[in-house]
Amino acid sequence: MSDTEVQSRRSSWLNKFQSKNSAFFIQKVNFIDKGIRDDNIHTMKICYFGTYSKEYIRNRVIIKGLVNNGAKVIQCHYPMWSGVEPRIGQFKGIIGFLRLGAKFLVAYINLFFKALEIQNKPDILLVGYTGHFDIPLAFLFSRLWRRPLVFDFHVSLWDTFVMDRMLVKKRSLMEKLLRFVDRTSIRLSDLLFLDTDHHIEFVANEFKVEKKKFRRFWVGEDPDFFHPVNTEKFREFTVIYFGGFIPLHGMEVIVDAARRLQNKGIKFIFAGRGQLFEKTVKMAEGLKNIEFLGWVAPEGLPELISKSHVCLGIFGKTDKARRVIPNKLYEGIACAIPVVTGDTPAIREVFEHRKNIFLCEIGSGKSLAEALLELKRNKELRKEIGVNGYKLFKSEFTPDRIGAEVLKELQKLKGGFHD
Repeated sequence: MSDTEVQSRRSSWLNKFQSKNSAFFIQKVNFIDKGIRDDNIHTMKICYFGTYSKEYIRNRVIIKGLVNNGAKVIQCHYPMWSGVEPRIGQFKGIIGFLRLGAKFLVAYINLFFKALEIQNKPDILLVGYTGHFDIPLAFLFSRLWRRPLVFDFHVSLWDTFVMDRMLVKKRSLMEKLLRFVDRTSIRLSDLLFLDTDHHIEFVANEFKVEKKKFRRFWVGEDPDFFHPVNTEKFREFTVIYFGGFIPLHGMEVIVDAARRLQNKGIKFIFAGRGQLFEKTVKMAEGLKNIEFLGWVAPEGLPELISKSHVCLGIFGKTDKARRVIPNKLYEGIACAIPVVTGDTPAIREVFEHRKNIFLCEIGSGKSLAEALLELKRNKELRKEIGVNGYKLFKSEFTPDRIGAEVLKELQKLKGGFHD
């Protein structure tokens, strides 16, 4: 064997050894505070990774926005969650805990082999919502590929299911697991996404991590899904609520407002089902100005919203209600009708009272009733809020706009990454 062949084989062996060096897996990514490098001006390749819900608004908007802005998105995905959000409440107790573990074992095996099939290393590994449990596997591949790990954290599982919805008991095994998963996913990720500045402040303080590790991106909506429909309004002044009947929405506040407006010519339509559906139906007994439609297919919602006069946001007294902007709010303004919602710090990050939204006191049925009466009597104000809300949606909350901002941050991250 010639000296040249020996040297060639030695170099090949050394390259393989270096790529498999176990010490590399615990190496943390080092970043430098630089702008986008010239060599980043190319088609960015992003691996969108995990057990995320493909149909969920957050994932739909980010994926479409990245693609529309020129990025190449490879989806390394294993479908695990049914519906648009994780049903952690299904996994209570020891048996539920074991069932959850089994589901993730199957998911991890599938994701592992799918990731191995990716031919060329992506520039960024981005874990979609809900990907909290996917982070350890994603971290492994991010270090194998020597690429940044980005996580759309979106919400804290612990805060959502323990503190807000109260589906998981405090001091239970599941509560400990959810808090551990939240904390681990934050610490292993190089960059995290959240929806409002107030939400970032809460998560950073609760899990003791610097705020500079987070970036704010509005949730938004896709106008191909939610858009104004040219249809006649309901004859009677109609207010629409649609959603999952969760504590954050303040169902008791909406029913209280309906009770106060029984003889004022205002009808309430409730579309959807969820956690507090039966309780809400019971609270509404005897009220003739409330109609429950049950589940409505997503493709039917834009017309139903457009036929209504006002769309309802959230009114719950939970802490979480004060730091998030709900999906339904984006969907309402995307249909160009006025939205009424509780006055919170998160809402005021981007919306302006009486200009592109109408705010009322959070948790107050009386305040909500007064807001609806004013909008019923003032057609011009309704029109102005609806038009301005739609303009805001088109300028700030579309996939193209959000995708452009996400891509810009990912380019900065890649530019400051030591390969």
